[in-house]
Amino acid sequence: MSKKKEQGYIKQHIVPKSYLNGFASPGKKKDVFIIGVLQKDGKHFPASTEDVGFIKNYYDDEMLDDIKHWEHYYCDEIEGPCSKSIRNVISRVTLSNSIQELITEKERDDLSKFIVTQFTRVPSFINYHIENAKERFIPSFLRGFLYKNGPYLTKAQRDTVNHIELSDSQLKNILMTNITDEMKLKKYSRILSDKIWIVYINVINDSCPFITSDNPIIMYNTVSNSFSRSDNGIGNQNTIIYVPLNTYVAIGIYPNSFRDTLKDMDSRGIVCDSNDIGFIELMSQCEINQCYNQAFIPLSFYKKTYKEKQKL
Repeated sequence: MSKKKEQGYIKQHIVPKSYLNGFASPGKKKDVFIIGVLQKDGKHFPASTEDVGFIKNYYDDEMLDDIKHWEHYYCDEIEGPCSKSIRNVISRVTLSNSIQELITEKERDDLSKFIVTQFTRVPSFINYHIENAKERFIPSFLRGFLYKNGPYLTKAQRDTVNHIELSDSQLKNILMTNITDEMKLKKYSRILSDKIWIVYINVINDSCPFITSDNPIIMYNTVSNSFSRSDNGIGNQNTIIYVPLNTYVAIGIYPNSFRDTLKDMDSRGIVCDSNDIGFIELMSQCEINQCYNQAFIPLSFYKKTYKEKQKL
């Protein structure tokens, strides 16, 4: 790969730029999209989607021959096909006179893959599991290994095991390899695809749009009434998953415990109007609360809210 092309993978988006463009407005220059940005520290500003939602070289893996392997993987295997399915669903909602059958089986499969991958690619997930491995998993594994094999090892070998330490790069490599494993990805994507999918259509998006963030997958536990990741998961039968696709289309994925009451709504649409402002605002607040660093607001709504002129 040429040096010029490699330089293009320095800004590694933790949420796809093509996804963010669905919440943005065209800029003055070709292929530039502008979005309102609300940072975790309270600062806010309009910016190009090229310049937000990324961490420089975050997915670089020095353990591999291709240091940019994971960024290439996300770009080629996830963002391309999944972005197409997102656009298809949005187009069908926009053009259809019906609110029924708005998402196909193929689109469910692609979006399931997008959701599983997006859930696991954000720094909050990766960093948590790296720290958990260092503090709990690896020490526990080594203790178990020594308990089982200690009598057969020399003192020098036991000392070597006791002093094993893995770098953050090594742990990230192990974690990334595990969470992108094809069989596991298919398994969790199938779990999602087999649930109840509802398409939310926001007809008041001009005044109360869906927003997103750099950690956009919202999960809600119906038993504990918790939005915490520790109480929720892809396979949790009490978890409802919410994913905004753009300012006026969002997906709600319901566990099988809702099948009796929602089976007739599977793959169909529900209109959100002025009576549903509370729901829309709650989801928006969740996006803001759980963002890694930035939440993203449609430019027109941003200017209306913060009364600032577009600077780009």
